[in-house]
Amino acid sequence: MGDILGGDNRERVEFFDSYLLVCLQLNSADDTVNEGPFVTMLLFPNAIFTFHDEPCPSLRALMEKLATGTSLLTPDRVMYLLLGEALKVWIPVVHSAEDEVESLHDLALVLSDSDKNDTLLRMAKTRRLITNIHRKLLAKRDVLRAVTVGAFPFVRPETQPYLRDALDHLMDLLRIVNISRDALNQLQANYLAKVSLDLADSAQKTNVAMKVFSLVATIGLPINAISGILGMNVWYPGRVEEDQTGVVRLNFENK
Repeated sequence: MGDILGGDNRERVEFFDSYLLVCLQLNSADDTVNEGPFVTMLLFPNAIFTFHDEPCPSLRALMEKLATGTSLLTPDRVMYLLLGEALKVWIPVVHSAEDEVESLHDLALVLSDSDKNDTLLRMAKTRRLITNIHRKLLAKRDVLRAVTVGAFPFVRPETQPYLRDALDHLMDLLRIVNISRDALNQLQANYLAKVSLDLADSAQKTNVAMKVFSLVATIGLPINAISGILGMNVWYPGRVEEDQTGVVRLNFENK
């Protein structure tokens, strides 16, 4: 009971002389983002016991399905079915993440400037999703490897092919996740490079406009200086007498 109530909430396999302890995290199909409940299995030669502190919809659905079946089930067969339930919920999630990466790849290079922020936000959400999937599947891979590598008295030879098949499916999912992650990294690098090129092009256009404005200001500066000097109503160097001005002055006198 210490292994069950010890609070070590991680997916693992531990071998003992009289039983096999397997701890799994069973997410439901409706919620793969949050942490699912942990289910601890104690596998004996002729019995299997499950323990969990939180409601587990996946386990309840599996038990109801097994209760209506007519085939003879052994403890190791039930363990295989529970492992299959732990993997089954991630299949549509993995393919959905793969489709999202492909969609981003098609849209990233053709979006307008107003959609750039939305694209970066979608990339960040997809990256977080893929990281979460990769972390969950790696833990389950370690569990499956542990129960398929060696021969144990609690797992019959007839069940080993099913466990190896589940491990093969899990490795395929991990391969898709790794490919999607690498594609997303390359896509983000290409997208940021495109954004940098757009910014450089905008800066170049700004520089050309500033050169034109500088040229116009340089040409107009002498004219402004001359007009400013000639327009003064005070004496300035070059005037012979104070009454003789270099500009036209009109005096209106009342007669």
